[in-house]
Amino acid sequence: MGLERDPRSLRYDNLMREIGEFGKFQKLLCVLLTLSAAPNGYFALCIVFVGRSPKFACFEPSGNEYRDQSVYIESHTPNNSTQHSPQSVFNDTCNDFGCPYGYLYEVEEGRTSIVTEWNLVCERKWINPLITSLYMGGVLIGSLLTGAFSDKFGRYPTFMTGTVLMFISFGLCGTAPSPTVFAIFFSVAGLVTMVNYITAFIMAAEMINTKDRAMTGTLVVGGFAMGYMLLPLFAYLVGDWRHLCFVLASTGICFIPYFWLMTESPRWLYTKNKTDEFNKLFHKIAKTNGVTKARTEQLLKAFHQESDHIPENKSMIADDASTIVADAATRFHDRRYSFLDLFLIKSVLPRTLCMWCVWFVCSVIYYGVAFNTSNMGRNPYINCFIAAAVEIPAYAAVVLLLKRHGRKPILISTLLGSGLTCAAVPFLETRSTTAAVVAAMIGKFAVSAAFNVAFIVCSELFPTLMRSMGVGSSSMAARVGGMVAPYLLYMGDSYPSIPYLMMGSLGVAASLLCVGLPETKSRAIPETVGDLEPMTCICCQITKMKKSPSLPEHIDVEHEHALLD
Repeated sequence: MGLERDPRSLRYDNLMREIGEFGKFQKLLCVLLTLSAAPNGYFALCIVFVGRSPKFACFEPSGNEYRDQSVYIESHTPNNSTQHSPQSVFNDTCNDFGCPYGYLYEVEEGRTSIVTEWNLVCERKWINPLITSLYMGGVLIGSLLTGAFSDKFGRYPTFMTGTVLMFISFGLCGTAPSPTVFAIFFSVAGLVTMVNYITAFIMAAEMINTKDRAMTGTLVVGGFAMGYMLLPLFAYLVGDWRHLCFVLASTGICFIPYFWLMTESPRWLYTKNKTDEFNKLFHKIAKTNGVTKARTEQLLKAFHQESDHIPENKSMIADDASTIVADAATRFHDRRYSFLDLFLIKSVLPRTLCMWCVWFVCSVIYYGVAFNTSNMGRNPYINCFIAAAVEIPAYAAVVLLLKRHGRKPILISTLLGSGLTCAAVPFLETRSTTAAVVAAMIGKFAVSAAFNVAFIVCSELFPTLMRSMGVGSSSMAARVGGMVAPYLLYMGDSYPSIPYLMMGSLGVAASLLCVGLPETKSRAIPETVGDLEPMTCICCQITKMKKSPSLPEHIDVEHEHALLD
């Protein structure tokens, strides 16, 4: 059975139930956090249009023709009409003798990108993917910093700082005079975007209790998809890449009211023993949810009186050994955790490794399929919209399934489904292109659902004071997957079946790793290390401990006491 939950944690959950688990305050917060995720969607994918690489040809000033290995290329006259010469195609071929007079790009008038402005083709072609990699590197760093900053300084200041810097940095991208400056601004934008996104998800998990937690987490991820769907609309209406950056950054004006509407996480305040701030916020939540002031004062008084005493009722504690561990866990509230604790504490290590693997695989499959869907047709705006739109039914399905089924079986089945469908793509492609595309989109649907569930599961697996680090480090693993995906697709130029077979294998392997995860549905999230349930998945075998007759198997008491001393 394991150890009963820390009495402090139980008292907190019971207190919040008294003023409404999903009342008016929580519903407003849910709406705000969902909307805050939308900019992450169009900022994260804006490089699709900002860094778009159109077909090109070398410019030849001697006439209305363009030189490319003695082949006449489609030429555009000043009045925008099109003339076709023999073999009139933009074939993106770089000449050995170079293009000393510049390039002609197959784009509509007024539509630009960093590629067309700075001629990032031929010998400068490597700069464009490098910029994307640097953005993902910024996202990776943001994943690491988010946990430490939000745990130390609080969820609210971290969230608001990330939000403000996100809009400023993307605005600065539009002013960049060179690829180098743009790369710097863009990488910073990736960093602060992830700070905003991860903190929003953590706040949603901590402000909402048990049964409604899955829905709110799904809505936050859905907000990202809505922003992703808005991107092609913005890009279609605003053709110039600099103006697109400015327009996207200007949407930050809509988020100014967040300074007054958002609040700190009451769970974080309670865990950090910030009593005065917790009481003030508790009054605000109770008032918004329609609880009278007298009732609120009564609840707080009883709550603090109980918190000042160690419970004497032996029925609350499993046995004498559990009493020792529970007391250690209570005192563990006061210690500060570091990133290394994700590996040093044996009951946390398997959670860390398993979530890292799951997030990495989800990211590889998600971006691998998403990047390849641009080949579905000729219109990049429609392609982008379809790639985003397929995520909405995936998130809706997750909301419905999570109400009836646990997190664990859904995560396993979606990972397995994405892996199997991706693995089928190369075989279907030899018979029917349409069937291969359908399989790829089913895989995108499944991995989008898996990514959503992984967010929820990860936020529920780690104790409160390590939750930000757990989610942040897992997101870091996902960013590494995002950097791997383009190179995996690059291998497809020489070996067409390799990318999807690799993604399929990774999906199946990740589903097997999740077999031993504890179920978190309808259970209060852990407050301390002592609240963690044991895991039996494959990655746990490296930390398997000999069963003790007196202490629960999953608690490394000697190590925790050493840290306390």
